[in-house]
Amino acid sequence: MFNSKEKEDTNQLSKDNTRNIFSASTKIVGEIVSDGDFRIDGNVKGSITTKGKLVVGVNGNIEADIKCDSAEIQGVVKGKIVVRDILLLRSSCVVNGEVNVARISMEPGASYNGNCVMNGTPKKGNSSDKS
Repeated sequence: MFNSKEKEDTNQLSKDNTRNIFSASTKIVGEIVSDGDFRIDGNVKGSITTKGKLVVGVNGNIEADIKCDSAEIQGVVKGKIVVRDILLLRSSCVVNGEVNVARISMEPGASYNGNCVMNGTPKKGNSSDKS
């Protein structure tokens, strides 16, 4: 009944079923560390580390070093991005900085300026490689 190869759902939860959301009116300066997923529609300056998925909404403005399992960027990001699996750059995004990923997908209209290192698809079942 359902196609198992449907597009990735941006609302899908991480393994521990936690989700953190920062609204457009939120401004954070400092270090964010989490085992769960994050959606950021506000402003962050510092660093972000999560074992889950990071979504930067269209109103998100990030100036930080990022380490995560997967990421979807719709807003503005400046800094070093390390993604264990896939980085999705949506058409509305502006990304400036160094990127280190296993896989990358970029929609037409996405803006990316910087260096990119691709390490290939991560090996399944090896949690020691997590960010």
